[in-house]
Amino acid sequence: MEWNGLIVDENVWEPRQPQDLVKGVPDIQSVPDARPLAANVFVGPISVQTTANAVVGQTSIPVQTTFGFYQGAKVGCMLDLDNGTVFFTNILVPPSGSNLILSRGLPGPMASGNLITLYVETQSQVPAAVEYSLSFNSASAQYLSATGKTTINQQKFTFACWFKTSTVAQQALYYLGDGTLSNRVQLQLNAFASLDVLAQTGGITVANVATTATYADGNWHHVVAAVDTTQAINTNRVIIYVDGVLVTSFGTATYPNQNANLSNNYAATYNIGARLNSATFLNGEMAQVYYIDGQQLTPSSFISGTPGVPIIYTGSYTGMFDFFLPFSNGNATALLGADGSGEGNAWTPINMTTANQSTDYP
Repeated sequence: MEWNGLIVDENVWEPRQPQDLVKGVPDIQSVPDARPLAANVFVGPISVQTTANAVVGQTSIPVQTTFGFYQGAKVGCMLDLDNGTVFFTNILVPPSGSNLILSRGLPGPMASGNLITLYVETQSQVPAAVEYSLSFNSASAQYLSATGKTTINQQKFTFACWFKTSTVAQQALYYLGDGTLSNRVQLQLNAFASLDVLAQTGGITVANVATTATYADGNWHHVVAAVDTTQAINTNRVIIYVDGVLVTSFGTATYPNQNANLSNNYAATYNIGARLNSATFLNGEMAQVYYIDGQQLTPSSFISGTPGVPIIYTGSYTGMFDFFLPFSNGNATALLGADGSGEGNAWTPINMTTANQSTDYP
């Protein structure tokens, strides 16, 4: 028997059915204005456990794995609070290694084994993270204080922060010392609004490096003051970078002797935004404040590009007095000075309230 020009066995032949005459088409047809097909994504939640305890203000959280997480992702962190609070924030930088870097510090403690959960699967769904600064009013004598340590490295350290001010006056950004002017290390804006690293021991000035440029222009500036007295070349013992650029023009430049021990290691009151408790208050704002004990670092640890945008420091905290102040926890005044380094070196706000937290950010 012949069927469509082919010989078929009459025992298996059957009459044509209507569906035999329907022409099949591919499932996906080309059209004049085709849209690209959406990529398949995993829409279920991804959770990982933390591998160490985390404290209030901490932003670098050790986890089992960072696989599946990405920069900008919205995550929920299970805190150790009585009401089972979940803290929502974002991943600030592309994950690497075994730490997730959060855009805001934890508002409560987080025990080892707690979950961090990824809640969305596409970056377009992630809201922008809000970052913060801290406002200082000199007329209200506002500053931060903490108790120093005798074990601080006296030869190597880095102080870095963003600041802005429109006031031309002597204003301390950071003071470490024995509570006097005789033994101290200080980063300040001097009376001309130049940045100045000043160190005295026994009432003698052992270092005084002040920029020619001034910075009371009302704009955000990033400063890194990096000290290493073990350096053979004297100009490498105190280095100042502003807005990511090495400063080479100085109005004053006195460098410490090689291997000098500076006077920054006292169990006394240290200040941010003031020199002593009643003098040279900062009138402006600060953000992303770091002290890295035992290391002389460059701006690339804290900012990207020039004049720079803030990034989170992902290096090691191996000193005795490391701290990172993101000013991200405005739930209570005391938490404004929470340390995000994980070392627990928190600072106490003086004459401040939660209203000092600001969304004005570099």
